[in-house]
Amino acid sequence: MKKIIYALAIVLTGLLAAGGPALAGEKDTAALASLKFLDTGVGLEAREAKTPGYQAKLVFANLKGEYLADVNVRIRKGREEKVVHCEGPWLFIKGTPGRYEIIASTGKLAARRSILLPRKGMKGYLMHLRTSERPMKAPPKKMQPGV
Repeated sequence: MKKIIYALAIVLTGLLAAGGPALAGEKDTAALASLKFLDTGVGLEAREAKTPGYQAKLVFANLKGEYLADVNVRIRKGREEKVVHCEGPWLFIKGTPGRYEIIASTGKLAARRSILLPRKGMKGYLMHLRTSERPMKAPPKKMQPGV
């Protein structure tokens, strides 16, 4: 009897271990499939937009603080990815609560950050898009022997 229970435990452990990564991938796909978006501008009409239930507000701007439009947004969860185009500088997101990676780009500007879709309420995220090549402020100092 103990041998049968032991054998069943080994089989079940193997099945669970084999199904773990696939199940995690399925969760990521389901989370991305559940996402809903509302992109809008900053005018009066946009400020009056109905956003109940949205959990995140992304605001796209350059380093000067000027709003950016026509932004391509990639949303990643695990190995899965969804791409949306945002015509205005604001993008509202709702869906399965959890952490997502956001990669936004327009022209030569881009930004990357992690966001959280909370269970309750809405979180705001300002994304400053910049060129990928950041100039160094000063060259690194050389190490002096004996210093």
